[in-house]
Amino acid sequence: MNLPFYFSYTGASALEIRQRAEELYRTAKYNCSEAVMSALRDAFFPDLPEYVIVATIIIREIASVSGETNRSTLSADSKVTEILMERPEAAEVFQRYGMTCLAFVIANEETLRVAVTHKNLPLEDICRDIGISP
Repeated sequence: MNLPFYFSYTGASALEIRQRAEELYRTAKYNCSEAVMSALRDAFFPDLPEYVIVATIIIREIASVSGETNRSTLSADSKVTEILMERPEAAEVFQRYGMTCLAFVIANEETLRVAVTHKNLPLEDICRDIGISP
């Protein structure tokens, strides 16, 4: 696989990256998003200067204050993986409604609408409990 010159994957697993982000956050030097960005930088872009990460975070924060970001576009037509990434608490909702094995749904990149239709589950109730549009 040919990677761009600035991309240098260190081989860290997702769990290791998460643990590194948590460590950085606990130092109180970084807020949550800075810790995550720094951990990702360490894993994928080790030669990238830290000021680039800080600038990215500042731009994101300015955009969120102005309403340019953080608009959730999740709906019943979103892939289950997208919903779980943005709303991890959705896993509990899925389990409560009987969607206990998500491996097949995730592997097939199914939308929530398709997944609940296969199991004959109440789509509108699930969407309401997750906080997304049906």
